[in-house]
Amino acid sequence: MIDEIEVSVIILDQKERVVDFNDSASKLISGLSERVIGKPYAEVLSGYSDVITAIEKSEDSLVTVSSGDREMHYQISLTRLTNGVGDKIGTIVTMTDVTPHVVALREMEFEAATDSLTGVPNRRHALMLIAHGVLQAKEKREPFSLLVVDLD
Repeated sequence: MIDEIEVSVIILDQKERVVDFNDSASKLISGLSERVIGKPYAEVLSGYSDVITAIEKSEDSLVTVSSGDREMHYQISLTRLTNGVGDKIGTIVTMTDVTPHVVALREMEFEAATDSLTGVPNRRHALMLIAHGVLQAKEKREPFSLLVVDLD
């Protein structure tokens, strides 16, 4: 049943050892095989520091995993498993591929901040960049210069 889920799933016991995972997780996490059952998640996920950090902090987060020349983006979600009296008995770690959403968002942000004809920052984005530059100069107590050229 767990192998039919497209989302990558790793199940940890109360001592944070890997007790199960699905096929999707084994494709995502290199070295994830039956031989890691019973090992601490930090050892199993040693090459995935952002995932380890999310588990340690017990909070959902967005992580980037580099694979060769590609960047993949995953939403990490944690579900604490408890017994009838509320004691922690394990954790379900799910990793959902949100790469298409992140790429689309970046493209929209670029299009919203850039003049489509010239490729330079549009007025709103330019004003934001100027304000940021002025703020940084004030914080560092450095001079700030600005040259504006309007081409029509």
